[in-house]
Amino acid sequence: MEDWLFYSLTTLLCLLCSLLLRARARSPSSSHGSAPPLPPGPVPVPVLGPLLFLARRDFDLGPVLRRLAREYGPVFTFAPLGPARPTVFVAARGPAHRALVQRGAAFASRPPATASGAVLTSGGRNVSSSPYGATWRALRRNLAAGVLNPARLRAFSPARRWVLDVLLARIRADGGGEESARPVAVMEPFQYAMFCLLVYMCFGDRVGDARVREVEATQRELLGNFLSFQVFSFLPALTKLVFRRRWEKLVSLRRRQEEIFSDVGEDGAGVKWKVDGPDDNLLVSTVK
Repeated sequence: MEDWLFYSLTTLLCLLCSLLLRARARSPSSSHGSAPPLPPGPVPVPVLGPLLFLARRDFDLGPVLRRLAREYGPVFTFAPLGPARPTVFVAARGPAHRALVQRGAAFASRPPATASGAVLTSGGRNVSSSPYGATWRALRRNLAAGVLNPARLRAFSPARRWVLDVLLARIRADGGGEESARPVAVMEPFQYAMFCLLVYMCFGDRVGDARVREVEATQRELLGNFLSFQVFSFLPALTKLVFRRRWEKLVSLRRRQEEIFSDVGEDGAGVKWKVDGPDDNLLVSTVK
């Protein structure tokens, strides 16, 4: 119902803004002679295009991007949020290596967070959405040194052993025992085991089944509604009013996520475990 109300209230505004934006784009004063041209791509439709794109809850972007890559080449521009927010996609290994490795400094930063992104990332304060600067460098240094460094992987050997035991126990239980010939669906046990491992690595302690299920359910619900929340990327002052229930759901899910993470973090605060191996003096502990 709210979608139809949104369309009816903004039809005239769409037409008017489209005319104004097209007139501005064609005016000499709006052209930037020094700015390099964008890669080829479909012509964006101002205002109306973003509304049609963002109002859909089940939009699958993958097939669209693959079709555009076949039509326009490995580097193309797609502006689902209108000409003011164009996005350049790289769909080949060679251009991706040149952009991210050879010219990594030029592509190190990120665009400002959208309204929904600001809620989900606490204003862009994580390694995947923070703009290039001191905060991003600190987050990346912590991730590279504390998690992704091969020398530190030994610290998570207790977690890996525990998660492997959990995985095998669930597979045996679902299969009816070692003597049973009943087929076993392995996707759910593997997904559950990965959630257990990630929770252990993030919070430093084993977490009970109920806690893991809470984390899993919240993350799945956020991911399942991610595209529908992107409607707030366009005219957030207006879409927050029109899609009020959807905005309240976003805020509620984020608040619930923070509460669950806070509870799990408090349960594991100060937990320490010893690293297996020759350097047995190395201890890893969570941050209070």
